Amino acid sequence: MMDKSEFKIRDFKSKDYPQLLQFWEETGLGGAERADNLRVIKRCKYHGGRIFLLISKKTGEIIGTSWITFDGRRFFLHHFGIKSDYQHKGLGHFLADETMKFVQKKGFQI
Repeated sequence: MMDKSEFKIRDFKSKDYPQLLQFWEETGLGGAERADNLRVIKRCKYHGGRIFLLISKKTGEIIGTSWITFDGRRFFLHHFGIKSDYQHKGLGHFLADETMKFVQKKGFQI
């Protein structure tokens, strides 16, 4: 288990997009061919979706992502992943727990 205090979970900001895209390409979660561009992300957020980033406090590096979209009835979880060097250390549970807290607060299914 890694010390969770070395990491933070926060919302995606537009300035994160280049690093986010690189993370998705490195982990196989996305890429330019999937059209997950900044415009799509902003539209998703406007409609109630959210992207959570797991960030290393030491380096500012994106270690994990959790993207939830909303269709007006329920949330959908995708682009959920942790960098391979950080897997099997409890960080996926940390990110999933924070994601689920948001969904439960909203009161919809996922």
